[in-house]
Amino acid sequence: MAERSLPPIEQGKTTTKPNETTIVDKTTFQIKGTDSGQVYGMGRSLSEALALQTQLMSGGTPTVAGRPDMFATSPKPGEEVKTITGAAGQQVQPTTATLSDLEARKAGTLTSFNQATGAAPAVTPPSAPGVQEPVSPELLAAEKYNQAVKDTTQAALQTQRDQVLSADQNFDTQLQLQRGALYAALLDETIADEDLKWLTPAQQRAVSSGDKNLIRSQIGGLNSISNARTAAAKEKEEKAEKQFNLFLQSGTDPANLPTGFLESLDATMGLPAGTYASIYKANYATIEAERESALLDSQIKLSQYLDTVPVGQSVQIGDHSYMGTDTGQIEINNITGDVYAMREDSNAPNGISITKLGNVGNQTGRQLIQQYNPSTGNYEYWSVNPNDPSDAKPVSYGGGGTGGASNGGVNTNALMEAYPDGEGFSDTSWCLEWIREIAEDGSLPEAGTMNSIDEKAAWADSEITVENVRAGDYILTNEDSAYGHIALVAAVTTNPAGQKVAVLAESNYKGGKVTYGRTLTLSEDNMAGNGGAIMGFHHAQLKSQYTAQPASNALIAEPGTTTGSVGWDNLDITTKFQAKAVSTEIFGMRAGAYPENYELIGELMAQGMTVDEVKDNLRYAGYSPSLDGFWLDASGQVFGGLSESEREFRMEDLERKLDEGNTVAALDALREAAKSSVGVEQQKRVDGLEFTRDFLNEIQRDIVEYTNQGGDLGIFAGTNEQIHNKVGKTSNPELAQLATKMESAVIAYRKSMSGVAFTPAEAEQYANIFPGISKEKDFNLSRIAGQQETYQAEINHFYSNRLGSEAYNNLLGSQTSGIAATLIGKTTANGIKLTDDEAWSLAQEAQEMLNSGVSADEVALLLNKALGY
Repeated sequence: MAERSLPPIEQGKTTTKPNETTIVDKTTFQIKGTDSGQVYGMGRSLSEALALQTQLMSGGTPTVAGRPDMFATSPKPGEEVKTITGAAGQQVQPTTATLSDLEARKAGTLTSFNQATGAAPAVTPPSAPGVQEPVSPELLAAEKYNQAVKDTTQAALQTQRDQVLSADQNFDTQLQLQRGALYAALLDETIADEDLKWLTPAQQRAVSSGDKNLIRSQIGGLNSISNARTAAAKEKEEKAEKQFNLFLQSGTDPANLPTGFLESLDATMGLPAGTYASIYKANYATIEAERESALLDSQIKLSQYLDTVPVGQSVQIGDHSYMGTDTGQIEINNITGDVYAMREDSNAPNGISITKLGNVGNQTGRQLIQQYNPSTGNYEYWSVNPNDPSDAKPVSYGGGGTGGASNGGVNTNALMEAYPDGEGFSDTSWCLEWIREIAEDGSLPEAGTMNSIDEKAAWADSEITVENVRAGDYILTNEDSAYGHIALVAAVTTNPAGQKVAVLAESNYKGGKVTYGRTLTLSEDNMAGNGGAIMGFHHAQLKSQYTAQPASNALIAEPGTTTGSVGWDNLDITTKFQAKAVSTEIFGMRAGAYPENYELIGELMAQGMTVDEVKDNLRYAGYSPSLDGFWLDASGQVFGGLSESEREFRMEDLERKLDEGNTVAALDALREAAKSSVGVEQQKRVDGLEFTRDFLNEIQRDIVEYTNQGGDLGIFAGTNEQIHNKVGKTSNPELAQLATKMESAVIAYRKSMSGVAFTPAEAEQYANIFPGISKEKDFNLSRIAGQQETYQAEINHFYSNRLGSEAYNNLLGSQTSGIAATLIGKTTANGIKLTDDEAWSLAQEAQEMLNSGVSADEVALLLNKALGY
C-alpha cells in the first residue's frame, strides 16, 4: 500500500501564519496557497486537512494527528483563553465534531468546509429565454384547445428532453420552482414577477390564459421530465456503485484508482467533495487490516514453531530463511565461565545437543538470572553480582541476531563461529584490526589512520547518541589513554539494575583476545565530556555474513534505512503486532486503532526503545492537549496504581472536565482519586478535616451575618451548662440556631474524624480552640481562622504527597492566576474572607462573561456586586 509522507505541519510544532489565503485540495488533501500554489501542509483525510488549515491560518500550534473526529469548527465559549490573534506559537484547539457537525458537513453546509474547499452551493437563475409578454386573449381565441395542449407538451417533453436529462442539479431546482409556480396558478394565487422568470414561454402562456387544463398539462409535462431524470439518475448511481464495489473487492489501492473516479461519484450522488474518497479509504483499510490480521496469525504460528528450533539453526520456508530461537537450558561452567545451551535433540548423541553461547568469566560469587526483554519478546540470561546488580553480563546471543541495526542487525553466532570467544586471530589482535576484519571493504578510513585516541574521537558521528545508538553501531571509548578503543555494539538492552546498556563484541580489551558480552552503561554521565568512557559512536557496515535479522521471533526483513523514519511497511511483522497491542494497551480500543498511534510505537521500537520505555513515554499521549503539564504529572501519579479500565475511565473523566474548562471539578476529581488510593482510616481523617473546615466556614458566615444585623454574642456568659439552658430558652431563633451549631462543632469534628464521642477531658480541651457562643465576635473569628489554617495545611500536605508536591502546588497556583489572583484574600462587604475555591469560582464566572462579549468594566461591577459592595 502506497504511503503518504507526513505533512509538513506536525503535532506540537509551532507554525507561522502564511501571508496569503489557503485552500484545501480535495484530491490530495494538500493545503495550498491560493496565489503561490505553495504546499503548506497535508492531511491524511479531508477533515484532518481542514483542521490543520484552520490552525495554520490562525498561526497556532497544530494538535491534530490524523484524528478523524477532529474537525474544522470554531472553538466553543471557554475554550479560547484569549482572542485568536494569529501570532506564532498561540495555542488553538479545534473542537471535537458533534453529530450535528458531521451531518452538516455531509450535507455540504458547514461554513468552514465550504469556504476551505471552495464549495458554495447556490441556486442560480436558468439561462432560458427571458419572460415573454402575456398572450393576448385575441391570439388565444384563435387557437384551438388541442393545439395549445400540443404546444405545451411538445415544448416540455420533445424539444428539451435531451438537454434536461443531462442538465446539472440546478436544473432540478428550476423544475421544482416551475412546478411551485404552476401549482400556485392552479390555486388562483398571484405569482410574483420573480417567480414568473423561471417559467418557459409555453408555461407563461398557460399561466396567463388562466385555463386550468392548460396549467395541468404543463404540470404533467414537468412530472414526466422529473420522472425521466430520476430514473436516469438512479441508473447512473447504480452503475457507479457497482464500479465502486468492484474496485473495492478487487483490492485496488486508492492511489491506483482512475483519475477523478471518486470525485465523479461525489458529483453523481450529490455529496460533498471527498465523501466517497473517505468511504473508499476506510473500507480499503478495513480489508487491508483483515488481510494483515490473517498474515499476523500465520506469523505468530511461525514464531511458535521457531521457538522449537535450536538457536543458530536455519530453516528454509519458501523463499525465506528463518533462524531458530530455542536456547534450551542454559548451563555455565563456573570455573571456565563458558556458557552452553543444552536441548533435547533426537539426532544428537545421547539425545542432547550442546551449543556454546559465550564466556562470562569465573562465576565464583555470582548468580545466573533470567530476565524477560519486552522489546524482543525473548528471555535473556545474565551473570550478576548479587551485591551489585549493575555488575551484570548477558550470556545469551542466540536467535540469529541482536537486532535493530542500521545495517539489518548483528549475527553474533556467525561472529563467534569465525572468531571464538577468548581466542586471538592474529599475533596482535588489536581492536581496530578486528573491526577491519569484520567490516565491509572500504567502509572504514584508510589503513594507517584511526590509530590514536584523537583520531578515533574525531571519527565519532555527533548524530548518534546514547538515546539512539543501535546494535550494529561502533562505539569509541577512551579506555586506552593513548590509542583509544573501538568495539561493535552487539545489542542494546536493559540490565537487571534497570540501566540501559550496550552489549559489546570486541578485540584486545583482554590482552589480544576477541571477547563478547561486556556492557557499557548508555547514559550522559558515561560520556567522555562528563568524565565517562564513551567518546562517541559511528554506524557500522559489516560484511554480509555478520549481519542478520533482528532477534525478534519474526520473518527476515529487508535491511532498514540508515537515516530518517524506518516506515511502518519496513517493520517486521512481529514488531507490527507488538506495536498494535501496546497501542491498544496505552490508548484503549478506540484511540489504539489510530494508525498514527501504533505506527509511532512501531517507529520507536525500531529505533531501539523497549516496550516499557514506549509505555512510559506515551502512556497518556492519546488524551486531549488540555491534559498536559502538571495535570498529567498529578494524574499519572494518583491513577498509576489503578487497574487499566479504572485508570482509563478516570483519565477520560478528567480530560472531559479540562476540555470543558472546569478546572475546579478537575482538581476535585484528583482529590477524590487521592483519597480513594489510601486506606479507610486515612480517608476518614481527610474527610473529617475537610468537613470541619467547611463547617467552620459556615459558622464564620453565621457569626458575621448575625453581628452585622446588630446581634450580640456576649449575652451567653456563664458555664457550658448554663449556656446550654439559655439557648433552649431564647426567643431569638437565629441566635438559637447559631448557638446550637457552635455547640455541636466540636462534637461533629470528633465524630467525623473517628466516629467516637469525646471524653469529658477531651471535650474541655477542644472547646478552648473551637469557636464558642460565650466568646466575642473577633475572638471567635480569629479562632476560626487559626483552625482553618491548621486543617488546610494538613489537607494540602496529604494531597501534595498523593499527587506530587510540585504538581499539586502548581495546580493550586494556576487557580489563583489572572482574575482569581486579584480575588484571593478579598473580603465581602460583610467582612468574610474569600477562600481560594470561592475566588476561583468567581474568576471562572468572570472569564465566561468576558468570553461572551461582556466588557471588562461591566464584569468588574458585577464582581463588586457579588462581593456585596
